[in-house]
Amino acid sequence: MTLTILDVQSGEHSILTSLFLEINHSIEIERFSKTFNMNVLPQIHIKLIKLLQILNKPKKDANQVINSLQTLYEASVRDFIKGERTIEQLFGNAVKLSDPGDEKFYRQARRLLTILISRNSIQNIPANIQARRRLAFFSNSLFMNMPHAPQLERMMAFSVLTPYYNEEVLYSKEQLVTENEDGISILYYLQTIYDDEWKNFIERMRREGMVKDEEIWTTKKEELRLWASYRGQTLSRTVRGMMYYSRALKLLTFLDSASEIDIKSAQELGSTTRASLSSFYLEKSPSQGLFFQGNEQHEVEIYRVKLPGPLKIGEDKPENQNHALIYTRGDSVQTIDMNQDSYFEEALKVRNLLEEYGVNYGIRKPTILGVREHVFMGSVSSLAWFMSAQETSFVTLGQRVLANPLKIRLHYGHPDIFDRFWFLARGGLSKASRVINISEDIFFWLQLYFARSTMMVILTVYAFLLGRLYLVLSGIEDAALADSHTNKALGAILNQQFIFQLGLFPALPMIMENSIEHGFLEAIWDLLTMQLQLSYVFYTFSMGTSTHFFGRTVFHGGAKYRATGRGFVVQHKSFSENYRLYSRSHFIKAIELDLILTIYASYSPLAKDTFVYIAMTVSSWFLVL
Repeated sequence: MTLTILDVQSGEHSILTSLFLEINHSIEIERFSKTFNMNVLPQIHIKLIKLLQILNKPKKDANQVINSLQTLYEASVRDFIKGERTIEQLFGNAVKLSDPGDEKFYRQARRLLTILISRNSIQNIPANIQARRRLAFFSNSLFMNMPHAPQLERMMAFSVLTPYYNEEVLYSKEQLVTENEDGISILYYLQTIYDDEWKNFIERMRREGMVKDEEIWTTKKEELRLWASYRGQTLSRTVRGMMYYSRALKLLTFLDSASEIDIKSAQELGSTTRASLSSFYLEKSPSQGLFFQGNEQHEVEIYRVKLPGPLKIGEDKPENQNHALIYTRGDSVQTIDMNQDSYFEEALKVRNLLEEYGVNYGIRKPTILGVREHVFMGSVSSLAWFMSAQETSFVTLGQRVLANPLKIRLHYGHPDIFDRFWFLARGGLSKASRVINISEDIFFWLQLYFARSTMMVILTVYAFLLGRLYLVLSGIEDAALADSHTNKALGAILNQQFIFQLGLFPALPMIMENSIEHGFLEAIWDLLTMQLQLSYVFYTFSMGTSTHFFGRTVFHGGAKYRATGRGFVVQHKSFSENYRLYSRSHFIKAIELDLILTIYASYSPLAKDTFVYIAMTVSSWFLVL
């Protein structure tokens, strides 16, 4: 930074450049502490703070800058370097202050000053929950048995593929301030759930020159829109996260010769773009695919490809991915959903991850690398947390078992990394079938098995209740009950199966996973909290929805994906709308089960035995509720 305020043609610039090179060289040969006096660092720290404070003043005095630079130089040469050095009077005619409009320079100066004057202890734990989670996960992941990272020239080339249709790119001012019927806006909602991050944002804006809070909608409007968009399910958040790969590789190698391409596949191209981001989108007439490469000023069309047929043979997102695959580059491609994010510290490990392709785990080398997914919207609401836990169970725990030891895993989709050439030769990344495969994230047979297993749970309830109703109405249950008073084994069996009937056994994998990552007490507390927040109601409702529409597709065809949007849930739906949407799938089935249970309770002699009746029908009554 000191070189920035000096004339490049001056001798002072050359002297300071030589001094910095000497410091860097001593660090490289591991002789820094022997070459320099460590006791002088506090003095240099104080003098550097004084220089930065002068530079951050609205009205800067050149003489004060020269005197501060001279004092800092003398302390560095006379006291910091071991050995005698000649000291000259410098900087008299070499100081060239940056223009007041140079926002990049002054932002770095303010940031450096904040770092130097901060007195926070290194042992202080960050208050933000997500910051603690990211630091803990990254530090724990470093102890994994991961392949050694190669040099950048030998690193496997890869692309990132992000399908995009017409989702939000960047929140506008109108979207942020518009209130719903309860008087809640998106900005107010974000300020509430991200209270500490909002305070940090305001502090950062004040450090960058904001004086009054009203300026947040004038001079800092774009920063506010970005802050809000980076906390929602927007394309801008996804693009920012994926482009961390570029920053991470440059930081690791200090080279800018290699670059990875983030391919954004879009049926409808958004209004914003970013340098080093490549975009592919479609023209409806004629049917052509266009490939764009962004630069600093505008987009440049690279080429266009005329498609041999209609685009949408299958579902939207699978076809989007399959058609965009030909525009990617490299040996592998990572599939990213539009509402996903990435972190800088995780991007640092991408070279290690790609080396997994060279490891032989069985008969042949892998063609799919499973990457764990973190649902960042899990902290927004209780329902989002329930869905996050469900996704973690399936995406992380279930897929790990399928991959090892079963070795039968097909792909989940996001954010896995695929062997690009292997999938190009086999029809693409996603399923091209239509109607029956609403979700593109799972291959056909695995999805069919999963949906069938869900349907079997509901059918088992009907079979059990109808069977019990037949027994009680036919009189068989009375005869069987007369001979069972001396059979104590029946009571013992009911007591044991009642524990599994509560659903505790299926939650065991989640408890074990959370115990490893967060500790046993935290895992138990999360489980109890989810039960108190009625998570089982959500999971039962979700299972009923899957069962109904799977059966509808098998018998009648025509199940459709209901788009719920990617915004924040800041409004309530009326009962009439919920009944219209879920009457056939939930309300009518609940009335049927209620009728069966009521008739059974009226005629069954087991209803007199309270515990036996509760143990046998509590889960069925729960489905009704």
